[in-house]
Amino acid sequence: MNKILSILALALLVVLGACKQDLLKDINDGGWSKECNIEVLQLEGQLGTAVITRDFDDAKIKVYTIKEDIEDISNVEIKNIQLAYKATSSATIGSGLDFTTGSTTITVVSDEGKDLEWIVEMHDFSSDIEGTWYIGEIGMYCDLFTWEDWGWDKTVPIADYLPAVSPEFDNTITFVLMGSDEDGNTLGTYIHDAGPNGEFGDFADASKGWDFNERFRKIPAGEGTWLRDFTRNQIIITSEDGAEYTIDLEILEETEELKFNAAIPYTPEYFDWDNTDYTYEELAHMSNPMWYVLTKNYEPQTGNSISYILLEEQEGDQYINEEEKYVSLTVDMNEISDLSSVEVLDYRISYAATSNIEIGSKLDFSNDFKAKVNVTSESGETAEWTIEITPSYISLEGTWNISGIETSYDFFSWDDWGYWGSLNLLGENALPGLQTEMDNQFVFEVTNKNNNGFAEGTFEHQAGNDGAFGEFTNTAQGWDFNERMRQFPTGSGTWKQDRETNQLILTVGGESVTMDLDYSNSGVTIKAALEDEFDGFSWDEWNSWDEIRQNYQIIAHLSKYINYSIVKAN
Repeated sequence: MNKILSILALALLVVLGACKQDLLKDINDGGWSKECNIEVLQLEGQLGTAVITRDFDDAKIKVYTIKEDIEDISNVEIKNIQLAYKATSSATIGSGLDFTTGSTTITVVSDEGKDLEWIVEMHDFSSDIEGTWYIGEIGMYCDLFTWEDWGWDKTVPIADYLPAVSPEFDNTITFVLMGSDEDGNTLGTYIHDAGPNGEFGDFADASKGWDFNERFRKIPAGEGTWLRDFTRNQIIITSEDGAEYTIDLEILEETEELKFNAAIPYTPEYFDWDNTDYTYEELAHMSNPMWYVLTKNYEPQTGNSISYILLEEQEGDQYINEEEKYVSLTVDMNEISDLSSVEVLDYRISYAATSNIEIGSKLDFSNDFKAKVNVTSESGETAEWTIEITPSYISLEGTWNISGIETSYDFFSWDDWGYWGSLNLLGENALPGLQTEMDNQFVFEVTNKNNNGFAEGTFEHQAGNDGAFGEFTNTAQGWDFNERMRQFPTGSGTWKQDRETNQLILTVGGESVTMDLDYSNSGVTIKAALEDEFDGFSWDEWNSWDEIRQNYQIIAHLSKYINYSIVKAN
C-alpha cells in the first residue's frame, strides 16, 4: 500500500512540476500579456453572478437585475470588475454603463496592446426559488460500511422509517423575493405552512422513544428569512428564533423542482451491532445527507397501505405483508363472543388515504377467520387487504378428533444447505400401523382454573370405535418405533394447560410429559419432543433415492417432534 502511495505522490509531483514549468514559460514568453478577458463583473442591482462566455473574439456577458431597483438605467454603476493579468479598460469600479437599449460594450486592452470588445447584456432576473412549493419527497442516503467488501448503501424515504413524517407532504413553503445584498445574492422571506391538515411532520417514533427532529428538521416551520448564496450554490434559511440552516441547493431542470441537500452528522463509530433494530442505527448514525425535493404542483400521495391495526382481544405483534396486502393477527378467540363482529380498536393507513373501515368499526371473521378491507390512496388507487386472525389460546376442554399425525424433522438445518421438514407418518411407506389411531379421541374435562386462568383437570385418550390404539410400526419393513414415538399416553390421567408457555402437561401413573401447543384457525397441534439420533444417520441410505429407506432415516434419526393435529368433535 505504501509503495502505491509513493508512486501516486511521485506522479503528482511530476504533474505539478510540468504545470509550474508551463506557467513560467507562459509568463516569460509574454502569454499573460496577451489576454484581454473580463473575469468578474458585478453591477449595481445585479442579482447572482454574471454569465461570462468567450469564443475567440465573440465575447459576451449576461447580467441579471431587477431594473426597478436601479436608479438610472443609463448610468449603472460598476461595483466590481476584474480583468486578465495586466489588461486595462476604461470601465472601472465606480464608473457607469448605459443600458438604455438593454446592452452595452466594454473594451478591454491587453498589456501588449490587443483590444477586445465585450458585449454586456442586461436581463430581467427571474428567481428559480421564488413562489409557493409543495414537499414532494423527504429522503436520506445511508452508507452502511461501503468501504468494506460486505458493506452496502441505500436511499430511503424517511417516512418509511418514521411514518409520523407523513403530514409534511401537504405542507407549502413560500419564498418571497425582497432584494439582494451587496454581493448580488438574492434574499427574502419564507413561510412554511402546515397545509390543509394543519400538521407538520414529526421526525420521531413515540412508540420506540425516538426523536430525530433536531437531526432531520432542516426547513424550520413558521416564518423567517432566506438568502441565496450564488457563489457556493447554497440557501441559508433563518427561522424566527434566529436558528440558521445552511442547505446545498440543486435545481432539477428536467422536472423544474428544487432539491435541498443538507449534511447531517455521519458517525459509523457509534454503530451498535448489538442493537437488533438496525433502522435506529441507520437513522441515528449511518445517514448523510438528507434532502427535501420541492415541487410546484401538488402530487397526490399513492400510498394505500395498512401500517397498523389493533383488534379487541388481540395479543402480541402483527405480521404485515405489503406485497401480498395481508395482515395476520393473534387474538384470544375464547374471549370473543361473536366472530362476525370484532371491533377495531386502533387503525392506521398511508398518509392521505381513506378506507371503508375506521376505529370503532366491526369486522366479520366468521368466514374462514378472514376479513377484507379496502384502502384507497389520495390518488384514487384502491387495494384490497386481507386481515386474518389466528388464536393465541384455545381451551382444550371438550372432545377432540385426530386429523393428522406427522413428524417434524431437522435435516442438518445448522448448515447453509440444511432445512426443516415434515413427514406424514400414516403413509404406506412410513408407519401404516398408525391408521387405527385415527378414530381415537382425546377428552379433556376441566376441574379447576388457577389465578392465571390456566385450566387443569382429567383427560382420557380413548381407543375409538375399533377399540385399538395405533402402532408406530411398519410390519412389512420390520420397523417398530413405539418406544421412540409413543409420547402421547394412552388411557387416562390429569392435565394442565399453561397459557403463558402454550404447553400441555399430561400425567399418567405418576409420570408426566410436557408437550408444546400450536394453535391455528383449523384446530390445535400437540407437539412432543424426541431425542436426537443424528449419530446413526446413513448418507448411503439417504442418497439411495429410495422413499422407504429415506423415510427410515427421517423417523429413526432426523425426527425432532411427533405431532398430533386435533380438531374439536361436533
